[in-house]
Amino acid sequence: MDEESGDRWHGSDLAKGLRFYQKAFDNYKRATDVGAPGQRDLLLLAYYNALRLLFHVYTQYQRTDGVQLSELPNVAEVLDAGANSVVQEIREIMKTHEASIQFAGADAPTDLLFNTAMVYIDAIEDSESPAESFHLASRAMGLLTEVLQRQVSELQAPASGAKTESADGTEEPPTSASDVIDTVISGFNLAQTLYESVGSSEQDIAAACSLLGTFAVDADQVALGILSQSAEITETHRNEYLISKAYAAAASCVPFEDVVKTWEDSLLPNTPERYMLAADCMDCFMQRSGVCSGPAANPETYWAALSKMNQYLKVAQELLTERLAAARSAAGSSQQMGLGAVISQIAKIHIARSDIDLQRSQLPLEQAEKHQALLANNAKAFLKNPFKRLRFQTKNFGFPVVPSILEYYFPPRAKHRDGSTEVTTVFFYTTSAYCWF
Repeated sequence: MDEESGDRWHGSDLAKGLRFYQKAFDNYKRATDVGAPGQRDLLLLAYYNALRLLFHVYTQYQRTDGVQLSELPNVAEVLDAGANSVVQEIREIMKTHEASIQFAGADAPTDLLFNTAMVYIDAIEDSESPAESFHLASRAMGLLTEVLQRQVSELQAPASGAKTESADGTEEPPTSASDVIDTVISGFNLAQTLYESVGSSEQDIAAACSLLGTFAVDADQVALGILSQSAEITETHRNEYLISKAYAAAASCVPFEDVVKTWEDSLLPNTPERYMLAADCMDCFMQRSGVCSGPAANPETYWAALSKMNQYLKVAQELLTERLAAARSAAGSSQQMGLGAVISQIAKIHIARSDIDLQRSQLPLEQAEKHQALLANNAKAFLKNPFKRLRFQTKNFGFPVVPSILEYYFPPRAKHRDGSTEVTTVFFYTTSAYCWF
């Protein structure tokens, strides 16, 4: 109940939500402390829930831009609880996951292995050297390989349709084709994260490719088999697979032209998500290649990348506008149709395009100087619409969305024991940071 209360309050009162999460964590910890040797399954469940909550709080509070834990009211007891606090750094969360896997041994739940891999992938983003990135990626790759092997075996087993009883007496659904696709997508995300963390030189990319070996290719072959045989994969899920695959491929490209070529593949879905992620990929390319600053600065490539980002975001904006119109005309409440989320996405695209035109207007290039006034005016104009949309959203749907928290987003939550995944997908756009979760 405490964790559910944390989920409810998190959207409107971060401090209150965190206090409820701490109560839930205390209960999970207490269950591990009093568990008897004969209650191994219950101990595993308590460990699993505690670890899942640790990573959830990390992604919601510590990894989220715009959230300052030290400024939240009445959370001192949470922050000062040391090892008993639900707020832990990613390295500590990684250690506790590994300890739980060692405790479980061969009985380690597949979900625990999957969630541990997600922790390692997240840690790659904070790694301090390519060597550390390679170490973290190697462990994540091993975990995902084990998860994929288990899932494929369970899916192919004669009794794969049967449900099993978990430690707490509830029924766990069998492994589904969607579960396998989720794992493959996570494999692509691992490859993407590794490529983006090690640099952009041919040597850096070659080293990352060497570490990954045939992992991504083998995982993709599994996915292709699933997609060709299973009718349960939705179009949305299939599109997510295609886009994740394209992102991983684009992240491995060294020349800018190859990045563009990857995203303009005619086989990719014509969805807002595709174009927003393409813009994110362009931004990551600029950051890691150094074309926007430093000794490797290249105004021509910088201009081309910004222009391509603007093109992708314009298409995404048009598609989202169509989605908004369709949602408004459909039956059902506006919240059920996701009007608020679409409005927020469009507003953030306006902000991103304003940032892009402002950057383009300041580049030391002839075309930038020639169109400087126009670009500067565009940057101002783009900022007028977002605030109107956000005011409309707040007035009509009661969402606590204001310009001061535009950078607030909700990453995917780790898997539950029942196999479900709680995911709130929101796009956020800030200066030189365009990311999709």
